[in-house]
Amino acid sequence: MNAAGRIRIAIAQDPIFEVIARTHAAVNGFWVSIAVPAQCAPAGPAAVIGPHGNVLKHARSEAPEVIRIDLDRTDPALDVTLNMARP
Repeated sequence: MNAAGRIRIAIAQDPIFEVIARTHAAVNGFWVSIAVPAQCAPAGPAAVIGPHGNVLKHARSEAPEVIRIDLDRTDPALDVTLNMARP
């Protein structure tokens, strides 16, 4: 983890990287964004992952795309993850 609290993972053309990112999000209770070059998108497109480890939004894999999502700490689906899972 770097000084800003971000984990950087090298991106390869392998779908396992999304699984790893989802695991980091769920275990540590934070949002993760995945940004990949367009040529790597078919194996694992850009995505935003919630602190529960679920993908909140994927980019299309067939064309370059910028995704946007509102991060809502009051979403009932995230209540346990953000407020009760850790002291």
